[in-house]
Amino acid sequence: MFVSAILLAASVMWPATLLAQTTTSAPLMLDAKIPLGQVSGRIDHLAIDAKRQRLFVAELGNNSLGVVDLAAGKVLRRITGLSEPQGVAYVPFTDSILVANAGDGSVRVLRGEDLTRISRLELGNDADNVRVDAAHKRVLVGYGKGALAVIDPGSLSKTADIRLKAHPEGFQIDESDAFPGGRYDDQVDALLLFLEWFAQNEYRLQPITPCAPIIVQRQPRWNWDAPIHDEWSVRW
Repeated sequence: MFVSAILLAASVMWPATLLAQTTTSAPLMLDAKIPLGQVSGRIDHLAIDAKRQRLFVAELGNNSLGVVDLAAGKVLRRITGLSEPQGVAYVPFTDSILVANAGDGSVRVLRGEDLTRISRLELGNDADNVRVDAAHKRVLVGYGKGALAVIDPGSLSKTADIRLKAHPEGFQIDESDAFPGGRYDDQVDALLLFLEWFAQNEYRLQPITPCAPIIVQRQPRWNWDAPIHDEWSVRW
């Protein structure tokens, strides 16, 4: 199968604060279709460098990272030689891109300006979701059979491991309270994990329908899960 295009809603280029203010009064509208070319297999996560208007596409099945110029509406370049890239994040305070690879468990680090490879961190296996904790100048990467790697993108080193009971398929960081919500890959339940206490204190919620995406929404304070078959949410 070939992924030939990516559909971009107009909101993809809006700041999160603006999006929160506008989506209640106006529906999302299709803004553009940008062909990705001959990309074999499926794509996974996306990340954006808003300043340069670049969208990063983890092309898992193609073992590559697509770099899309949103202003020009075309693929700027394709970075090959990856190993089933899943998670990708742009880190603005270090101007770098982190790409988590499921195939070999590595996290590849690219320079934001020219996209050159500057480092590689070995986590072990199944490196997956990447989240930027801007408030604490760190990056979290879910990997293996149950762990979050805490990475210092400044020194390009792993500073800690947060051990979990299973692979963290999805998680988000609520920076106001410094904890993420997450979902275990092989256990149908959700959890709240206080980062400052690491894995010693987990607050497990009631079992839910299998899900992966998680969004933390404030005002009102709801944690929305997107199950496979129906919507389910929990208030905290």
